[in-house]
Amino acid sequence: MESYHGWRVGDRCQWPDNEHRHAATLRWIGHLYGHTGVCAGLEFGHAGFVLISAIIPLDNRTADADVASPPTNEECVRSDTSAMKKQIAAMNAKINRLETEKAERDVIIAQLKKNLSESTAKINELTEKNENLEKNFREALSKLDGVKL
Repeated sequence: MESYHGWRVGDRCQWPDNEHRHAATLRWIGHLYGHTGVCAGLEFGHAGFVLISAIIPLDNRTADADVASPPTNEECVRSDTSAMKKQIAAMNAKINRLETEKAERDVIIAQLKKNLSESTAKINELTEKNENLEKNFREALSKLDGVKL
């Protein structure tokens, strides 16, 4: 992700750790395996990952002069709306693909049902012919039973 709730990669922030506040630069936003919340990858002398909800805008009283102002409601909504639009477009593309695949499967299923019906009819026809042949053969044998060849 490039942004989340007004935070953008490259923003300056601070991460409170017990009594200390670490000035940091936001380098990554996303999901880490095994975590349900959105995480922030921070660089502050070294690198680390924290929940994005744990970071706060850089305070004037920190050692760094750069101050990141907190995101406005409008910025949060704009960021969320943009992300939602991308998700909606991706979901619509997936729906279209699945609908196409379903239509293709429906055509195949209809053809298989037709083939099954035709095969069943042919088997029934051959079974009836076979039964008639067996009946005729038994009748012929019974007529020959008393005849010497």
